[in-house]
Amino acid sequence: MRAEEVLLPKLQDAIVSFERELQLERDCSPHTVRAYCTDTRSLLTHLQRMSGTSLRDLDLTVMRSWLAKQHTLGAARTTLARRAASARAFTAFAHRRGLIDTDPGAQLASPKSLRPLPAVLSAQQAASVVDGSVGDSPLQVRDR
Repeated sequence: MRAEEVLLPKLQDAIVSFERELQLERDCSPHTVRAYCTDTRSLLTHLQRMSGTSLRDLDLTVMRSWLAKQHTLGAARTTLARRAASARAFTAFAHRRGLIDTDPGAQLASPKSLRPLPAVLSAQQAASVVDGSVGDSPLQVRDR
């Protein structure tokens, strides 16, 4: 981490409090805690790069900019979705604790993961099902 990427103490304190909540109050797995805290650190580092000095500077524009940068760097859709979820969880936490006035994460959309289409029958397979050439045993008739 470069010297200019060291978080301001108040931003670092917010991550520590968020980590404590994830561990103790929400009983998240160690993997989830690590991922969410890493994502939050990345978000707050991005906030600082955009001249933000407090959590109150964190808004929807900053979060969208952060996700856009991650996309540009080649992050997968599933990773972007998790990072958006991390940001939403963090801003909800910060809002509940009074660290920010509104919850900008509530308006943050995340990319949907791609779901492949199911395999389809070839024309020959479909024709064999329709004309009954698959067989006539009770199981074959049922399956047809």
